Amino acid sequence: MTLKTNSLTWHDDVKLYQDALSGNANSAKSLVKKLSPKALALAFRMTQNMDVAQDCVQDAFMKLFYKSKFEGSAKISTYFHTIVSRNCLDYLKIKQLTIPLDSVEDSVLEEYLIDENVQIQTNNTLLEKALNLLSLRQRLAILLWAYDDATSNSIGEFLNIDENAANQLLFRAKANLKKELVRLGYE
Repeated sequence: MTLKTNSLTWHDDVKLYQDALSGNANSAKSLVKKLSPKALALAFRMTQNMDVAQDCVQDAFMKLFYKSKFEGSAKISTYFHTIVSRNCLDYLKIKQLTIPLDSVEDSVLEEYLIDENVQIQTNNTLLEKALNLLSLRQRLAILLWAYDDATSNSIGEFLNIDENAANQLLFRAKANLKKELVRLGYE
């Protein structure tokens, strides 16, 4: 039954997207409402800046609705998070910006990131610090895996590497994250 529910959700999301492209404003609003929380969380985790994260997500919606070549072969959320991730990577490459999470107030995070569908612990600064010590590719692999349930295959497609290389990247990312957590005092 769970598989059927997931399958229906996938097809419902594609239908919602198609209706939005056809001009149905309610479908567009529903899709934005559904995709925004996880996308914003992913963008914030990557950029460490709420304003930039919001810009990346907004730009991703513009691309999704006006420039997209979505064919329905993946979940719309996976496709959308790929757009968001690429926007964030572009920003990080251009700015090479790192803002410590400690500089962002928890209340700001809670205002944007707390949602019944997104379980994010804003007070877990050890995890944030450990994530920030990973390479950009490893951090991206972990974030896609953790927040979007991305498979090694979809991570590989996003990074233009084969599935085996993506498996190895994700394995190293998890191992390095664990090593950094231990080094920072997590027991």
